[in-house]
Amino acid sequence: TSEALEQLSWLQRAVAHCLADTGSGEVPMMPQPLAQAISAGVPGVAEAVLCCCESLLAVPALVLNDAARSAMSPRLLEASVWALARWSDTYLFPEENLPGALQVVYGDVEAGDGVGGTDPAAYPPGGSSKALATLDMLVQIASTCLVAYPGEGMLHKQVCTVLLPALVRHPGICRKLQTLPSWRSLVTAFAQRQAVITAGLGLKLQRALAQSLCLAASGISRSSAAHEYVGNLISPTAHEVAALASQPNLAQELSARADAANALCSCLETLRGATCATLARTQAPLWTMTASLLGHLLTLQRAFKHHTLVVALLLKLAGNIVENHVSYLKPDEGGVLLQWVLVLLQQYAEDNQWVKEGTASKTLVYERKLEAARDLRALLRLLGHVTQRDLSEAVDGSVSCQGVAAATQANSHCHYSGPPGTQHSDVSTAQVVVLGLNILLPLMTTDLLKFPKLCSLYYNLLVYVLENYPEQVVGLPAYHFGTLMSSLEFGLTCSTDSMVVGNALEGLTGLAHYQQTCRVKGLPGLNVHSPPGGPSVTTAIMERILRLVLLEDTSYDLVEMASNALQLLMLAEPDAYVLLAKQLVQQAHQRDANSSARLEGALSGLLQQANLGARDAAQVSLPKPVQRAFKEALCSTVQDVRGIIRLR
Repeated sequence: TSEALEQLSWLQRAVAHCLADTGSGEVPMMPQPLAQAISAGVPGVAEAVLCCCESLLAVPALVLNDAARSAMSPRLLEASVWALARWSDTYLFPEENLPGALQVVYGDVEAGDGVGGTDPAAYPPGGSSKALATLDMLVQIASTCLVAYPGEGMLHKQVCTVLLPALVRHPGICRKLQTLPSWRSLVTAFAQRQAVITAGLGLKLQRALAQSLCLAASGISRSSAAHEYVGNLISPTAHEVAALASQPNLAQELSARADAANALCSCLETLRGATCATLARTQAPLWTMTASLLGHLLTLQRAFKHHTLVVALLLKLAGNIVENHVSYLKPDEGGVLLQWVLVLLQQYAEDNQWVKEGTASKTLVYERKLEAARDLRALLRLLGHVTQRDLSEAVDGSVSCQGVAAATQANSHCHYSGPPGTQHSDVSTAQVVVLGLNILLPLMTTDLLKFPKLCSLYYNLLVYVLENYPEQVVGLPAYHFGTLMSSLEFGLTCSTDSMVVGNALEGLTGLAHYQQTCRVKGLPGLNVHSPPGGPSVTTAIMERILRLVLLEDTSYDLVEMASNALQLLMLAEPDAYVLLAKQLVQQAHQRDANSSARLEGALSGLLQQANLGARDAAQVSLPKPVQRAFKEALCSTVQDVRGIIRLR
């Protein structure tokens, strides 16, 4: 029996591969050889395709029969659900007409009018009875797999992340889903958080299911009906979160209970899924619901501060809220959201305890690193979304939190006006980002930077901060500024990812532009952090860049990126460059006296090219021709120096 089921699983996948599109294109279409053969009237092809489609649907349909369900293995259902998703994306109510009778059987009546000689009057408006029955069957199969197979995580994953997203991908199918009793039953069960649906699903799958159910609102034409649909779907979860936050024994008792933490995590993932499914027509009710929870979420963050998963999910939810709502918010609403993020970060900085070191086994240490990387990824994504252009332009310098609180209380759009007892003041994107940087820098270690996703997010944020808020960066405490410079050096020297090296160079270019501005104004700039009696910060940056481009096997693309920062630094401190060049020449002389003279000439030529821009040194930004000439000179110098010292 197991061998037959395995063969059937393989056949399901094979047939889906033969019949359906990969889904990698914008509009899924039948494979061209099949479509051309049917259109050309090749005998037997259309019948064979129809037979394969019916067979593909018949196998998973057995799960709807109580007697046959016991013979359906979870593995066979996994293959069948995957095959159904791929097939439905191509054949069921397709955007492009199917050839022959396929359009009449599985498409809209209007699209199939006259195809194959079938009378459209035989079908109800909105699609053929066969297509609607097939769609209804797919929804029933999805619901049955979620309910009748508890603990089958891979099967649930195929349903929530493959089949249902395929069904809600097109507004045309979503319109028909809204008419099906099976779909309404699934929505009701999830909205009421019935145990048959939520108890057996993992947290990530609950988020995926909530996202698919909310995306189905794209098929509702009337805005009021779409608002009602989303409200009925998510309101019970929002009420559960608010009720938990309002419990008098929250901090003393509930926060220590595992069942309360698990229930909260489930609700947070559901809210994340709904937020990620924000559409233009559903944004208003979702924002109203989200805004009413902002204060409760801060309360829960403080109460569950020792529960690492809750803390991480709150940070992720905050990032989702900013990412998906920022484009729709008015300036006063954006101000409320920005202040809420600021308080969220402040509480995270005060309450988070995972950074404390202690003696533990290697396994525990590694697990703590994973938790730290998860938290920091969520924090970095949140800060990245905060820096979005829409939010920055809408909020910065335009609204005070005092005015925000009054406005939001007047129109009842938001129930959060800051924590009790706080003094409202202007909140800008710079404040939030720099606060986040203050939180990140003490926590970011070289071990954590070895996590690729975390490393990429971190350096992307650094580029933005160093280019847009260099003054605030220079104002960081000395320890944090030193950590920042160390992480930039790590990006230049220890990373094998060229994107990370490029980001580090872009960040240093931002600092170099700021130093040029300060030099024009007669201010010390970066050098306020220079150690007493030691080299200046500008000199240290210049030395690091010179060694990177001259002595290491750095690609010429990165050399060109480094030229912008190096030119500005050489104009700022030409004497420092002369000293560094002399050190390089002395090192070369110890190895080969004949090569030192040529090396000195090559380095002197680069300084002469930089001095050609000295007449423009009073400008904050150098002219493009000057930058281009220096870039060409630097590439030529790098080629000469590498040829002289032969260092690889």
